[in-house]
Amino acid sequence: MNLWETWKRLKQKGARIVFFPAAYPAALQLSALALANQFFVVSSSRSRLSRIYDITGEVLVTTGQFQQWAGAVLPLGKRLFEIDYHIEKAREIQRRYGPKVEIAWRHEDDWFTLASLEPELTVEDLIAEFNLTPLDDYRTRAAKAVDEARKR
Repeated sequence: MNLWETWKRLKQKGARIVFFPAAYPAALQLSALALANQFFVVSSSRSRLSRIYDITGEVLVTTGQFQQWAGAVLPLGKRLFEIDYHIEKAREIQRRYGPKVEIAWRHEDDWFTLASLEPELTVEDLIAEFNLTPLDDYRTRAAKAVDEARKR
């Protein structure tokens, strides 16, 4: 749990979902790791709550007193985007593809997630078609712009 570099390497290797069986739930840490690495995390705790975390770190489903197991359909191609330069593009995706896609606006963070609900339509296809910049690429571009501005 405390080896966050290992989690980062999983992302770099293309992980979309990470399974975390453990003796304790590590709830806040797993939420943070899911968001930091933008992959789904499925936790299984022997004696306490087990959860499935979204790429945003939110809990999608959890076990509890009345439900001993947890399950969810996970759109593994789901991606996170900054709204900058993307609001109209996201609206056009919604208009053009309707129920084939899911866009969830994260108003408090100026983000949105995009998932395809159709096997023949991938988020990667949508990224190419609409010239979208995933959040990690956006952050890299912004950091380069700040570095260039500091040199002046």
